[in-house]
Amino acid sequence: MLIIALAMIATACGSPKPVEGSAGDTGPQGIQGDPGPAGPQGETGPQGELGLAGLAGGTGPQGGVGAQGEPGPEGAAGDPGGPRGERGEQGVQGPPGPTGAQGPLGPVGVEGPRGNVGPQGIVGPQGGEGQRGPEGIQGQVGPTGRVAGWVRITDSQTGVGGGDPRTLDLICPEGTKVISGGYSITSESFQYLPEQIIPVENLPLVNGHGWRVSASRPPVTYPWALNGFAICAEVE
Repeated sequence: MLIIALAMIATACGSPKPVEGSAGDTGPQGIQGDPGPAGPQGETGPQGELGLAGLAGGTGPQGGVGAQGEPGPEGAAGDPGGPRGERGEQGVQGPPGPTGAQGPLGPVGVEGPRGNVGPQGIVGPQGGEGQRGPEGIQGQVGPTGRVAGWVRITDSQTGVGGGDPRTLDLICPEGTKVISGGYSITSESFQYLPEQIIPVENLPLVNGHGWRVSASRPPVTYPWALNGFAICAEVE
């Protein structure tokens, strides 16, 4: 700029035009001025090439279960002659079914062995007096003896039934022995039944000098009589 100023002065003074010298060195860069106003936006350029793929993102949360799809078509039946599969695990036992109808009675089984004898039970209460047994067989006729001075002894006892048996002892006279005897039961009541009064004894005394008869007295309310007799005689 100094050179240009000097040249302009010389020209003004009418001096001859000097010879242009060589260009000097470039001076230091000046201070950058303020930026100018922005120009209008240019046209969009062509799209650049596709960049490299980014890294894969993390797995997202599992989605909800979708609606069940329609069943597919049934497949063809397999070969029945194929190998048998393994036996599956036993399933849970189901509830018991209703009781079926009773079956027919089966045949009688074979008789089992006899069991051991059990312990003896407690003695039960004494049973009632049984019925009179049948009359025994008549004995053989003894040898004929000499009988003399025989006599018939009788006695009777009357009362209302109940209590201990009613007993009669018919004693033969001195010097005789009993050879026979018997009894009868009588009553004048219309309620009397022969089977209600049970004979208990009808036999000679142990010493042979009399005969004894007795009968039980049931709980009846009418009077009845026990009649006895003995046949006594002098027996050699």
